[in-house]
Amino acid sequence: MQIRIDRALERVKKERAGFLDTETLTLFGYSQGAHRGEKLAKRSPHRYKRVVLGGPPTAPQAPGFLSFQQIAVLGGELEDRTHMEEGFARLKEAGLSTKFFLLPRAHHGDYGPEGRKVISDLFNWLY
Repeated sequence: MQIRIDRALERVKKERAGFLDTETLTLFGYSQGAHRGEKLAKRSPHRYKRVVLGGPPTAPQAPGFLSFQQIAVLGGELEDRTHMEEGFARLKEAGLSTKFFLLPRAHHGDYGPEGRKVISDLFNWLY
């Protein structure tokens, strides 16, 4: 997966005449992508300093995230967030810079009516 990401980044960088930072990456995964993203980020912590886990199917696990600058967890108000909130609490207890973002009136796979604002707040927090 990392090789495919690197190829895509190089292609975009080429299309943008070199104007793309491919060294400081933020990984954003949603649902199963959050699960895979967590594994990928932990395998390549030097590549990803910021991680967004949207609607992760399992609780985020603190081990392996210790060198990360920030970890955002994102969940919909109308989905089961128990495991997300438990994982978030464990990240916080481990001393990691983490924040939980709630998508009001949103089910899993939906950003809801305030999705644009929540995502904007999330990225403002990351940067």
